Amino acid sequence: MIGIICERSKTNLKNRKNLKVNHSGGSKSFIRHRYDRRDPVTKEEPNRIELYYHTHYKSKTKSWTTPEAQQTYEKMKSLQSQPGPDGVPLTTDEICDQVLRIKIPSSTRGQGLQLQLKEATQRAEEAEKRSEQLAERVEAQENEIATQKMDIESQKTQLVTQRIEIDDMRSRQAITEALVQSLLQRSQSSNNTILN
Repeated sequence: MIGIICERSKTNLKNRKNLKVNHSGGSKSFIRHRYDRRDPVTKEEPNRIELYYHTHYKSKTKSWTTPEAQQTYEKMKSLQSQPGPDGVPLTTDEICDQVLRIKIPSSTRGQGLQLQLKEATQRAEEAEKRSEQLAERVEAQENEIATQKMDIESQKTQLVTQRIEIDDMRSRQAITEALVQSLLQRSQSSNNTILN
């Protein structure tokens, strides 16, 4: 048992020597540091760049834990003042991921489930936007269908009116033809009478 502990201790010592940047946060988690450093009025926690400053700068001695830590912080601050590739400034999370070379944002060390929750919230917001867009499209299609139904009803009414007019014209035509026939018969009978 003691051999395992000694071996683990040696491994940890070797790993700590390989670290280029140490923090001065002690045994507290980064989440706890964020919570402790939140604004007393707004209850807003510091962003990741501010947290990096607080956990790598020793305020008592007014010095950085390592020169690399200072360079990393200065690089973050310079990226914060520059526009991103699209001309839009990078977010603090994007800057930290880029400078600290974090490849998978959800596995950001010391951030706990916060980033996963943020991603889940973003996905939920995107899904809500999509559902709103779909609802708008459905409403637009329903309006279009209602308009088409009104047009169809209007056309049906016009068809009925035209059929009535056609029937009326046919009956008038039949009356006119009957009158013409009767006039022709009278004309022939009067011609026959005159000839006799």
